[in-house]
Amino acid sequence: MSKLSLKRKSSERRRNRDKQASVDCRLPSDAGMTSQRFDLESRELLALFAQRRFDDAIEHGNRFIERWPDQAFGYKVTGVSCHELKRHAEARDRLLKALELKPEDGETLLNLGVVLFSLDELAPAKEILLRAQKLYPEDGNVYSRLGFIYFREGQYQIARHLLEKAIAFDPQRSEAHKTLGDTLMELGETDLAIFHLERSLELRPNFVLAMINLAILYDNNGSPHRAIELLEKVIELNPDNSAAISNLGTSLIRSGRFEEAMDFFRHVQSIDADHPEAFRQLAIGRQYGADDAMVRHMAERFEDERLPIADRVLIGFGLGTIFDRAARHKEAFSAYSRANTLHRSTLDYDIGREIATVTGIMETCDTGYFAGLGHIDVDVCQESPIFIIGSPRSGSTLVEQIISAHPDVAGAGEVPFMRQISDRLCNEALKPFPEPLRMFRSDTAAILGRDYMKKLRDRAGTEANRFTDKLLYNFLFIGLIQRILPRAKIIHVKRNPLDSCLSMYFLKFAIGQNYSYDLTELGQYYRIYQKLMNHWHEVLPGRIHEISYENLVADIEGTTHSLLDHCEIPFHPACLDFHKNKRQVITASNAQVREKLFTRSISRSDPYLPWLGPLIDALDCSPLPASSRTGSAPADPQSSPQAGGSNPPSRMEHHDQTRSPAG
Repeated sequence: MSKLSLKRKSSERRRNRDKQASVDCRLPSDAGMTSQRFDLESRELLALFAQRRFDDAIEHGNRFIERWPDQAFGYKVTGVSCHELKRHAEARDRLLKALELKPEDGETLLNLGVVLFSLDELAPAKEILLRAQKLYPEDGNVYSRLGFIYFREGQYQIARHLLEKAIAFDPQRSEAHKTLGDTLMELGETDLAIFHLERSLELRPNFVLAMINLAILYDNNGSPHRAIELLEKVIELNPDNSAAISNLGTSLIRSGRFEEAMDFFRHVQSIDADHPEAFRQLAIGRQYGADDAMVRHMAERFEDERLPIADRVLIGFGLGTIFDRAARHKEAFSAYSRANTLHRSTLDYDIGREIATVTGIMETCDTGYFAGLGHIDVDVCQESPIFIIGSPRSGSTLVEQIISAHPDVAGAGEVPFMRQISDRLCNEALKPFPEPLRMFRSDTAAILGRDYMKKLRDRAGTEANRFTDKLLYNFLFIGLIQRILPRAKIIHVKRNPLDSCLSMYFLKFAIGQNYSYDLTELGQYYRIYQKLMNHWHEVLPGRIHEISYENLVADIEGTTHSLLDHCEIPFHPACLDFHKNKRQVITASNAQVREKLFTRSISRSDPYLPWLGPLIDALDCSPLPASSRTGSAPADPQSSPQAGGSNPPSRMEHHDQTRSPAG
């Protein structure tokens, strides 16, 4: 509702102004405007407004404007009344006129900013609210809305600063807590994001948008049951909330409840037959044949340039999955290629940043850096977690599933703790990564190692003897791992580069992985990753155990024995029955690792070689013939990638499975 305030200095009134417009009812002091008639009609107009009789206020205000057309007051009151009636475009026009007549009126600036915000006209809203912020530097409402705008622009650090100020001025502002939680989620600060989303719900218990995003965080943070319970509550409140239903389907997939998940995605389609994410998920779930009427319909929608790019991207990936499974490779590659190109057009990505990061790591963590670490300090953490690193779509989830099937091992999945340690060091040193690696002492290393292990145990939620961390981008942090956890085991999973890269290209990642939407950039990134891995082998010989996905498929028992020997874990037959492992799997391979081992992903790229020239050139390699690949088998046309997502090296965090966050 709108707010009438005789004195804007009241902090209590500020605290009550969340999502509210306001009108200053002080009368103009211009000469000639203090007449009895003006005073009477102004008060009548304000009385109607205060009684929330907004239609009457607009009617009265229009007569007021006819009598005093050069005064801003009438336009302001009627503009805010229109806003309350959700006539936002009319409200904008009236408030723009009020601002034209009185350019520095703070109330008009604030109300206009709110109206433009409601119209999703964020660029002009930002300009207006920045002007209002100068006039009201302690107004939490202004900071909250500006924070949301910067969040939408992807300027997360600025958004965080503004939202923290909004909460400092008004700790009870539920919307600010929610947007700050969303911002922290993007920044990879999961625990703090959960705190603010939970606080938002304490202040506003049935805040559906916060509930959906908190459920996503619970799921990503290893608490699928809490996520499912929260999403079920959202659906009780709003049975037709397609975002909640879609996310519930995703959570069920991660928990291995595939048939239930498909039922929920079909339910989404019953609400919205053209829902792009439901179509894509049902395509992944093998619910369509290539000649089905729904596929033809969505192919027509894919061509519709009036649709939002994000919708066309999801449809394109769904079509690619269906045609790939049907071995209609030309149609599949066309759909995938166009979907990738569309998504790439929305991204701000520069491969040069990756090159600079890796170059800095190699220059810092050279042979001389490790020469002084020839012995393990007794104060440093002596535990030996198991890091599984590599490229996405390389078989790493399968390797973690095999290891974590052992009764003495718990799989923690993809956790951001090593990246958080890196951020902590950078913030304390005021230096970018990897410069702080040269600066911290052994006692700091001991503290960081123990902190990491505590977080890992808490995340795994078990008293197991050993734990895995499968955040693939930890290959950037092997130097840091060597410093703080010198007894850690590092497993590098490799796959044929063309097969691995093509599998990435055929995925719509939830977030990040921005290099994967262009074949040339994908190949360039893969070469950077290979270069860094070669560097680690050179400066830390024998430290990293390599597993070939192809060899694993060809000889699972022998490869598993070798893997467990390296990790100093006794063999257990449960490791060969990895598909019976019931732990939550949030990566793109969540379906495959619940099946027995198959060979259909070997030679994945062979049918698509005619279209992979840019990738082959960027990789600077020639494709191996299928017959020469270890463990090779004919490509199975039923092979289909699963949906997934992860952050790029700049965020160094991995989140799989596309979600539908709430705005």
